[in-house]
Amino acid sequence: MSELARRLRALHERPPLVLPNAWDAGSARAIEAAGAAAIATTSAGVSWASGVADAGGLDRTAAIAAVRAIVAAVSVPVTADVESGYGDVEATVAEVIEAGAVGINLEDSFGGSLIDPALHAERIAAARAVAPELVINARTDTYLFGDGSGTIERAKLYAEAGADVLFVPGVVDAPTIRELVAASPLPLNVMVGPGPPTVAELTALGVTRISVGPAITAGAYGLATAAAKELLTSGTYEALSTAAEFGKLNSLLRCPCSRTTIWRAALALTPGTDSNEPIPASWSSTTLPSATARASGPTSSASVSASGPGNACVSPWPSPATGTPYTSTSLRSSSYASSGGS
Repeated sequence: MSELARRLRALHERPPLVLPNAWDAGSARAIEAAGAAAIATTSAGVSWASGVADAGGLDRTAAIAAVRAIVAAVSVPVTADVESGYGDVEATVAEVIEAGAVGINLEDSFGGSLIDPALHAERIAAARAVAPELVINARTDTYLFGDGSGTIERAKLYAEAGADVLFVPGVVDAPTIRELVAASPLPLNVMVGPGPPTVAELTALGVTRISVGPAITAGAYGLATAAAKELLTSGTYEALSTAAEFGKLNSLLRCPCSRTTIWRAALALTPGTDSNEPIPASWSSTTLPSATARASGPTSSASVSASGPGNACVSPWPSPATGTPYTSTSLRSSSYASSGGS
């Protein structure tokens, strides 16, 4: 099992796993910098960023391209929202794995209707057969397209088919959540938005995984709309007062080297080492350093050199042979980095 897959599974064993959902590489990097231990994609957010509507507007090619870009941008595990599988679940999962993600959301509805539970269980089993390490978050839309009846029966079928988590969007009331936690054979994922319940309250109810779906994306587009409307109507800019500072955001996005890329490239550049050697646990990081830490030198994650051509990306992890950090120039010239390592 890969290090990232192990990490994602371990996070489910130490709830709550809180997942602010990302829709592109930039949002993923910002969410990682905020302290996220893992990144979940949002199909709605990816769809909107692609200029199409959610639930049918996105195709597999665009979805996987977004996953690949997000994986390359961060050092934490990524779990991908693949909606209902884009027609061919096996092919979709194979591409998700190739893109570097270690988890998926797979939903049991299509076109506004629920998929037969036995058929969806077969789809989950097919996904598991393709990727034994994959964390499968089985989404059931029984509360979105019905009254919730049959949720636990579906959960049992999905668990037998190989699902790891049960995702039930549309449920935020404490009594229902408590009932689902007690009856489900799988840990529960709840999707929340503005208002109660809080993460602490959901944790107390026994929820294992908490996500926000497209809420952060919607917030970003809400700010864009409000700022544009204010500028065009009143000629003022108050809506922009909460925008990220240019310098900090630019510094956050300057380094192109993910932790995995740096480690594998470092091994590739070191004679006598195995390029498949696992990343040491001491290299694990769930946060990015502050702008001050970046300027002062390598810390717990990829940092930006305060000097040198183009403020080159500097690995915080030394060469296995010399103890000297690698620069982005040397990494990009290595055989691994040039071949598109994640």
